[in-house]
Amino acid sequence: MGEVIGYGFSMIKQRLIYMPLLNEGTTVLRPVVAFDMGNNVYKIIGTEQGLKPEDLDEEWLFPVGSCVTCIVRQDVNGMILIVDKKEIRTKNMSITPIKTENDYRAALKRMELLFDAPIDTPESDEADILGLLIDEYEKNIIP
Repeated sequence: MGEVIGYGFSMIKQRLIYMPLLNEGTTVLRPVVAFDMGNNVYKIIGTEQGLKPEDLDEEWLFPVGSCVTCIVRQDVNGMILIVDKKEIRTKNMSITPIKTENDYRAALKRMELLFDAPIDTPESDEADILGLLIDEYEKNIIP
């Protein structure tokens, strides 16, 4: 794991994180693949085999596609990332990769609207993620 893939103009790393399972009667963690979006934000993809909870008859803390934060824990193999109970709310967001100058301008315009959003609201979460994309675009495209 740790594979780097191209995503728009930015490079996003895939990480193995551990998802708590629900209704198991004991603590169970499922290793899942997620995009490392930066700033401790991970977007859940599925298992290493491309499976989803319904394929495994499991109930995950968050569904595939969710953006989550993680906490670091030590296990016998070293440090692991465990999905925290805080989901980065992405409902009603229309965030897409910034691939062109027009995308960049639209992202900046949207960021202006979100700039003063109260903390811990869907709007502030959107601003956090949009800010990461803008920063990555500026680092890689703008001289």
